[in-house]
Amino acid sequence: MRLAAVAAVVAAATAVAVAVVSSAAASTVAPDGDWAAAAAAVSRQAAAVVDAAGGGDGGGTPSPVPPPAAGDVLRAALEPTATATGAGVTYAVSIGGRVATAGAVGVAVPEHGVPMTIATVTDVGSIGKQFTAFLVHWLADRGELDLDDDVHRYLPWLPLWVAPVSLRHLLHQVSGLRDLFFVLYLGGESVEGPFPRSRMLAAVSWQKRLRFPPGTAWEYSNTNSLLLAEVLEAVAGVPYAELLASVVTRPLGMNATTVYDSAHRVYPGLAQSVAVNISLPVSLGAAPAAIPATIGRLAPIVGPGGILSTPADLLKWATNLDNNTLGGGQQLVSAMRTPYVLRSLNGSEGSTDYSLFGTGYAAGLFPVTLPGVGANATVAAWWHGGTIGGYMSTLLQVPAAGVAVAIQATASQFGVDIPLEAAINAAAAAAPDVLAPLPARPPSPTPPPSPSPAATALPLSVELPRGALDAVAGVWVLAVEGASGDDETVFELQVDCAAPSSGAPREGSTPAQLAAAADGGGDGPRVACRLLADFGPETLTHLTAASATRFIGSPAGVAGGLVLDVSLNGSHPTAAVRVDLTSVGGPSLTGTAHRPAALQLSRATLAAAAGTWSAPEVGATWTLTHRGGGLGVDVRGQEGAIVLSTLLPCCTDATGGWRGAYTSRRLSPLAPTLGDQRAGMAAVARFAPGGHTWALSFTGGGDGRGDFRDISFRRTPPCGT
Repeated sequence: MRLAAVAAVVAAATAVAVAVVSSAAASTVAPDGDWAAAAAAVSRQAAAVVDAAGGGDGGGTPSPVPPPAAGDVLRAALEPTATATGAGVTYAVSIGGRVATAGAVGVAVPEHGVPMTIATVTDVGSIGKQFTAFLVHWLADRGELDLDDDVHRYLPWLPLWVAPVSLRHLLHQVSGLRDLFFVLYLGGESVEGPFPRSRMLAAVSWQKRLRFPPGTAWEYSNTNSLLLAEVLEAVAGVPYAELLASVVTRPLGMNATTVYDSAHRVYPGLAQSVAVNISLPVSLGAAPAAIPATIGRLAPIVGPGGILSTPADLLKWATNLDNNTLGGGQQLVSAMRTPYVLRSLNGSEGSTDYSLFGTGYAAGLFPVTLPGVGANATVAAWWHGGTIGGYMSTLLQVPAAGVAVAIQATASQFGVDIPLEAAINAAAAAAPDVLAPLPARPPSPTPPPSPSPAATALPLSVELPRGALDAVAGVWVLAVEGASGDDETVFELQVDCAAPSSGAPREGSTPAQLAAAADGGGDGPRVACRLLADFGPETLTHLTAASATRFIGSPAGVAGGLVLDVSLNGSHPTAAVRVDLTSVGGPSLTGTAHRPAALQLSRATLAAAAGTWSAPEVGATWTLTHRGGGLGVDVRGQEGAIVLSTLLPCCTDATGGWRGAYTSRRLSPLAPTLGDQRAGMAAVARFAPGGHTWALSFTGGGDGRGDFRDISFRRTPPCGT
């Protein structure tokens, strides 16, 4: 069995927000801690067998026969990423309801060198959906709500949709509502910092239509759990945090678990999440960041997430799901663990062959089939992961083996496949008579001999005339080796001219005069020019000419991580492209690019599509401006304008219309930070000549998300027209 192929997809589905890098203060962990003393007192890479008396994390009674092999499996799988990112990770394994082994590696507070420990708290992201689902079922068991009630019964302020959306639809991600965080993202909003909950609810109220009839399709959306939390508070009459504490965390002794319901509180023991420190644009010779950047506090996201906990506390929760003592018995848990059966559009029942693993989606739980012992044996398990603001978590429950595994980390570069596979293999080590480990990953193919990035980063640069740079500029299409035929990347090479420190071209200089200055002519000071590569959002990278046909750049601070060897070939230039950003969790690939003449659109064609465009359905207003060979996308949210990317032409049609690709699987070293392991979201905008509307359709890394599909933008006329 191989879960790696789907695990990269899960990261986007479990994410509840997009992380934004900022300079966070060390006070996110403790108000007045002596960090130097703490660092000296605690081992940087603590790995320990936990017991209830001395563990300090409420881990329960230790197993009579601790299986150190399970801890060894986790440490070996997780430590390399912690070391590479400067982040921390903590983990625990329980057998028969007792914590058998736990450990931690890496750093919890990078600025002060505070080590990760088994008692360190992190945000567990979308694992919080399990708690929300349990509370909904718990109230239903008490007769205080009905899972088949229309959500409008409890939240009458919601828009009236063409079909009723029930609580059950929300629980199982089959409501048809778009994900609120991606809707906010389209509108230029960020959930970093004290983002008001009212803005999140507003993102729901904008949605006047559903993506599909409820119950007919599955689409992961954090909007569902946000509304469920609102229902819980409306029915119980108390805040979500109070309800969770009284029903779940206090009775189970989950003393390290709390609800992150305010960005202005101190949460003792909370680790800081980190992201690779990316300074863009960057040029040849830039050194990789030795210290990761911490991520600022996010808005409270109660319902879809918002739970702070430790692995040992999560294992107490997992143990209760196997022997529920909180009310409702195992009948309640069985209902939670039952996948939703989709119905066809004609009303007949379909199957549970959907979602990420092809096994349906339960209430806050993904059913997973694991390899068992024996030729054809399989074992049922339940899993959910979470990513939020750089934090990563995974919780695997295998009732047949009596085993549960929890992993929490402070960098999204861990992805989902690494901890998920580690959890499965650790469970197999803890219950070898029930579970079989996953097959070993096949070795990576040996690339053909070529200069390494380190070797190509060192040649002396040469200065090329403006004309030589213009010859290779334009919109290019890259076909990646080993990828499917339609997996192409659109990128642009621009000529960027900057005046030397001694002076600048005079104001009002014509393009011809500027070009002459770039080539050393004219009366003004010489202007230095170089290529600027745009491979996607926030990935502008200056290229240094190593020769007339070789250009080298340093995206994400990786010196020589991008190499282009250009062959002009008359009117059909091509380029061999090599990218190696593995040191920061990015791609490593080779491919061949070509520059289609049809994609080199005129300034007039691009200008015709420029202007202000609005999509009321998602509360978004975009300003498109001519930028290089495409259209710049500027989005104005409450905090001001943000630049998303450049919308580059990817194809034309016989009517004179064209389609612009926004990221279009373009190589983004930020993609792992945002939760997608290989590529950012892709979008295609279709422009018709002289039209006043255009349609935007986003897809996300192959996971089938439809949050951005079929969104119609309409041109906003200038004031006074």
